[in-house]
Amino acid sequence: MSDRPKWRIRSSSGHIAGTRIVTRDPFKLERRREVRHEADGTLSASYSNGVDRFGITHMQLVDRSPGGLGVKTHVRIEPGEMVTICPEGSTVPWVSARAMRCIENDGKFVVGLKYCASAAAA
Repeated sequence: MSDRPKWRIRSSSGHIAGTRIVTRDPFKLERRREVRHEADGTLSASYSNGVDRFGITHMQLVDRSPGGLGVKTHVRIEPGEMVTICPEGSTVPWVSARAMRCIENDGKFVVGLKYCASAAAA
């Protein structure tokens, strides 16, 4: 049994199948270097600033790219905090990421996560 996350990618028609690329607005400053793909799924995560703030939260996957994830959660995760992501139903942490931005939207927080380099790759 695999501990890999089971993400579903939405097609341009909104159905689950195929891939829909989120298009870039030529008039908007875009900091992302990779194309984002809409995604759907739930994750569990722990977060910490390394000093005095830590916790556990559930996240709803919004989009993904080779460099990170976009998620929604009920908890404010400040930029710079470390997040350890564990796919729903798994007990093994899957990947670490750093929060790059956190924007409040309708009582939830939209968080941009950037994957951290693997210790084995360093």
